This record gives sequence, structure tokens and C-alpha cells, in this order.
Amino acid sequence: MHAASGELFVDDVERFVAAARAVGVAVTHRRLKGHWHVTHLYAGLVREATEVVRELGGWLRGALRG
Repeated sequence: MHAASGELFVDDVERFVAAARAVGVAVTHRRLKGHWHVTHLYAGLVREATEVVRELGGWLRGALRG
């Protein structure tokens, strides 16, 4: 789960992550410093956005391989 530091809901996301972990859900979370709401939509246009989308893709590939 990504939460951009400039995201309006960043605190809500971090509370959600904490609550999920508290009941035993395995959560991968990263706060993206200097990023903004919908940063992922800029993949291919903005280097930092491209990097975080690649990171998500790597995580997803690994999760699907199980």
C-alpha cells in the first residue's frame, strides 16, 4: 500500500494499515515522501511515479507467483 506524503488521506491510510496489522493482516506499506494524490497516474511521465509503479508491479508479480 502506498500513501503519498502530500495525500489528503495519508493519516487515514496509515491508521488503516495499523488497524489491519493489529488484527494480523500482512500489510506492505510505504509512505511516499514528496509525492501527491494520484501520483501513480503520472507513471511514464514523471520518474518518481514510474519508479513507484514499477515497485508495485514487482510486488504484484511476487504475490501472484506465491
